Amino acid sequence: MSVPLEWAFRRDFRAGSTRIVLAGGCPPDAEPLLAAVLRDGDVDAPLDLVIDLRDLPAVAVASAGTVIVPWAAARAGGPVLTVEPPTHAAGLLPAGPGRDPKGAPGRRRAHLNLPAHPDSPAAARRLVADRCRAWGRPGMMERAVIVTSELVSNAVEHAGTELDVTLVEQAGAVRVSVRDRAADRPDPAANGNLLAERGRGIPIVAALASDWGFVTVGDGKTTWAVVGGDLPADG
Repeated sequence: MSVPLEWAFRRDFRAGSTRIVLAGGCPPDAEPLLAAVLRDGDVDAPLDLVIDLRDLPAVAVASAGTVIVPWAAARAGGPVLTVEPPTHAAGLLPAGPGRDPKGAPGRRRAHLNLPAHPDSPAAARRLVADRCRAWGRPGMMERAVIVTSELVSNAVEHAGTELDVTLVEQAGAVRVSVRDRAADRPDPAANGNLLAERGRGIPIVAALASDWGFVTVGDGKTTWAVVGGDLPADG
């Protein structure tokens, strides 16, 4: 009987890193699950993503490698990727030894750890405005600032937990991600009263972003939005 794959996300908010801890086994039928976990980790991690294989037996590491190797090679960017322990990393990451630096320091990324406080949306707005100007994206700045303010306000109001904001410039667009520690799902059908006192909520994000979505993990969720390119079509 095959041993199922076990996984967990461990987030260090202040360092801006996500660790994916894999354990158990990695039978062939677990490969789609592992691929989804890796994709979610890439969205969840602000600056650094660590794949921790220390609890996987050698045969499972080899099986997991059939998923990790092509995924890592195909990444167009994202957080800096590290595999632990280093003895497993050389054969899994294209840049080796143990580290794929596609995400930083040269990439345009910014990260801000914030408390669940009424001042946090303003701090996030300042970060986004500053980075959009520095990255030569003034035409996206107003929309990006509004979208970020709504996402952070939503997290402060409804999650009520420590959160962080990650801003990435890529492919001619600005991507904003807000991570909190509450696993409840954002409601895209919520009306304008979602944030009656502090904002307009998810509907304004959907209206101003060219794409948006969320990823739930064991200890919370990441809600993200892309500003740039065409806006969503009406209807």
